Amino acid sequence: MVAFQANGERLHPDRGFPIRLVIPGYIGGRMIKWLAKINVIPHESHNCYHYWDNKYLPPQVTAKVAAQDGWWYKQEYIINELSLNSLITQPSHGELLPIAKNIANTYEIAGYAHSGGGRKVTRVEVTTDCGATWNLAKITRQEAPNPYGKYWCWIWWSFEIPVADLVGTSEIWCRAWDTSNSPQPEKAVWTLMGQSSNHVFRVKVHKDRSQKGEVAFRFEYPTQPGTQSGGWATRVSDKVKSAGYGPIEYEME
Repeated sequence: MVAFQANGERLHPDRGFPIRLVIPGYIGGRMIKWLAKINVIPHESHNCYHYWDNKYLPPQVTAKVAAQDGWWYKQEYIINELSLNSLITQPSHGELLPIAKNIANTYEIAGYAHSGGGRKVTRVEVTTDCGATWNLAKITRQEAPNPYGKYWCWIWWSFEIPVADLVGTSEIWCRAWDTSNSPQPEKAVWTLMGQSSNHVFRVKVHKDRSQKGEVAFRFEYPTQPGTQSGGWATRVSDKVKSAGYGPIEYEME
């Protein structure tokens, strides 16, 4: 598709004004911004961004190995379709939930999920015991499949949990499944480009005091968007160990 608007407004310059391509189910890196013309060519693009970006190389491949052995030019490692993914948006980062006055209540954990290639997200699960047991979340789907059975939109999900069940909980995780019957992996995999990471989303649960002196749960995301600081994954001691080529090594300054 050729798009000139998003959310009822003209595209902003950083989003591709005046026109950009949109390819449902694909990563944004394949959706050309600032479109001026379209050329039809009989071969794969030779553009440097096509070869040197948006690649999901094996974790054993370093920058030196990739350059020496031609990994950048292997088509099987090109990232086109979106990876299956899910995130938690409620509780928010830094949110405080007073314990005493909410202990008899329930709390809604919520977020969104998507897959790639038009695959339907079939379920989302939540765990509060680091994956020992999983609970089904409620899915809200605003989209019907297209004539070819494809689903292109995100879904929203929610899960009601008794606040009392958060006592003793150190983390809240979520994971999605799609029609391939594959879930998100539990552990991160290190890759040279750091792209398409889709391991389970983890929110840490701390006990803290509010400004009123109330003992409360404080929720912490792994990172913050853009240039904002904060998040448990920014601390070396809390970084996820790779599920790929051995653990990631961190050098302390």
